[in-house]
Amino acid sequence: MSLPPLPQPGVPLINGFIARKPETFFMQEEKILTFKDDFLVSFASGQEFLKVSRLNRKEISFRTIKGQEVMRIMKQKHSFSGRGSEYRGVRPDGTEAFYLKLERGLIRTGYDLTAYPSPNQRLPMPIEKGVMGKSAAVMLNGQPAVTFKDGSDWKHARSQCHIDVAPGMDIILAIAVNWIRYDKKVEDRKAVAAAT
Repeated sequence: MSLPPLPQPGVPLINGFIARKPETFFMQEEKILTFKDDFLVSFASGQEFLKVSRLNRKEISFRTIKGQEVMRIMKQKHSFSGRGSEYRGVRPDGTEAFYLKLERGLIRTGYDLTAYPSPNQRLPMPIEKGVMGKSAAVMLNGQPAVTFKDGSDWKHARSQCHIDVAPGMDIILAIAVNWIRYDKKVEDRKAVAAAT
């Protein structure tokens, strides 16, 4: 099901990467049995769109298929403090595109997302579970801007996800939030393994 267009001006964060029509993407791990989290993002047609690569524990690069970096995530993990990790999306010019903090609780983790379409503009975007029958959704003024449907964690031995993006939404932000959701699951698995 296609998402309705966002009110103008939408959420333009990365120049040239705003959805002009409803878009569907598939994000799947490229490599298996490695400690490097590399993902390939493709259109629903199968055409490759973007590569997401973990450069090290604190930096994740988003590159076009031709190799141009369009965004980088800087991760700050707060080990042993009980606080959730923080993620900053940085444009190629060094300006901040978004900030997301995991709000760890006893029962569940919340996602505190703020987008920065311009240096003077803050745009809070709640992330909610179970919207429209999907795993999660990024909301804008009560309307879903992106929905995520998780695939089987081990289908073909690789993580994968279905991402629907509303017209007017920044595609790179949609993919970045999905990558952060994946990273949180990896952190949760490591915590469970360490506790047993």
